Amino acid sequence: MTDAAPPFRIQLRKVDRDEFTAYRWGELKDGEIVKRYDRGEDHFGPFEDIVEHSKELFADQADPADPIPWLRLWHNYGSQAHHPRADVVHPYLDRHLWGETGIVLTGTLHGLVAPSSYVETVDALHIGAYGEPTTDTPLTVRYRIGDLDGHDLRNESAIAEVVHPTVRNIVQETLETYHGLYVEDYVDFDRFVVVAMYENLPHCRVELTYETARRHDWAAIEPEQIPELADQYYNTSAN
Repeated sequence: MTDAAPPFRIQLRKVDRDEFTAYRWGELKDGEIVKRYDRGEDHFGPFEDIVEHSKELFADQADPADPIPWLRLWHNYGSQAHHPRADVVHPYLDRHLWGETGIVLTGTLHGLVAPSSYVETVDALHIGAYGEPTTDTPLTVRYRIGDLDGHDLRNESAIAEVVHPTVRNIVQETLETYHGLYVEDYVDFDRFVVVAMYENLPHCRVELTYETARRHDWAAIEPEQIPELADQYYNTSAN
């Protein structure tokens, strides 16, 4: 189970249209300012001003501690480069998440850090073949389980207790974000590919087509149902 999951941070940056250069403006954690960048404030003014303005524009029920409202509001610089852009920064990732794709993957990341997920680090989180144009568009998650006191992953019951809740959380949070924020017109993926790594080896792999996943209410799914729901399922304990 994830204990004290690393926090999300939001970084806002903006383009100086005279220089056509983007500058970091500041960062937030849990909806509060934790860092200001001098060059950003020199160009655009106090960071507090854009933070307060953003909160005024949020939907009524939006939580400023959640990164998704920030991504939704400031998903790009705008057609005239007149908006700030919000990036999600997280210790699990080696890059920032932004734009509509970033919204979907932040939903996935919510699943990875859920209290019932067992995740130590994330090796891959992307849609499609990362960095390459392709018509094959899986949403791929590859993560490491880490050390598990009291769990022997050589038996299927431990897999069910450790891996299956994480898979459920990933699918549930991704679909809720994908459908709840109406980004289907901008982001497309055809299946989930979730690989749990243990002791540097792929230990369990679950594939679900998007069509399979969307047919179920994932809030009501029990972890032990994962193998029967999956379009492809493999774990080293059962094979």
